[in-house]
Amino acid sequence: MGGRQLIVFPVLYFILIPAVTGHGYIKSWASDDHQFQKAQKQPLSATAFRSAPSNIGWIGSQFINSPAIVCGASETPKETVAAPGGTLFSAADQSAKKTLAVNAGSKVTLIVAGNEGEGFPHPTGHMLAYLGYCGKSSTACQDFDASKTDYHRIQAEVDGIPAKLRKHFDSEHDGHRWEVPIPKNIVDGSYILRIEM
Repeated sequence: MGGRQLIVFPVLYFILIPAVTGHGYIKSWASDDHQFQKAQKQPLSATAFRSAPSNIGWIGSQFINSPAIVCGASETPKETVAAPGGTLFSAADQSAKKTLAVNAGSKVTLIVAGNEGEGFPHPTGHMLAYLGYCGKSSTACQDFDASKTDYHRIQAEVDGIPAKLRKHFDSEHDGHRWEVPIPKNIVDGSYILRIEM
């Protein structure tokens, strides 16, 4: 497998409707070799996945310039104005200890799960993916503040959850399969892969 290689540090963002009660998660992920690695719900030292913090509040204009990376609208009390909380990778305990080598022009495959045997629990929504560049070295993202990079959208599937994701249940991995294509003209280096569902 020749060609440029990327080091990917996935970050999961869930943008959820406040009424939902169940939560999905990224169970595992793989590059072209299909050697799936466990993703969320693992000790931070054992995975490259990082979940975003849960408080987005009802963000008032005074917080609009906050660099924090946030998600989890369903976990914030309704009509509570609060500063969004949290950054990723800027603290030592959030540093990514693992990476995934991905060739430019290939894809990253995600297994999105929920309750056992059910896959992703939400029936509607869009699927988006972004890349954020950390630097050229294989360790560039390890002490990198993910709020300080520019993210470039590489995938946008309107109604991707009902139209595509939920149609591809993978019984072997007990979750719905989703593929994120990586651009072939991207420069070598370490990247953060940001997923929004």
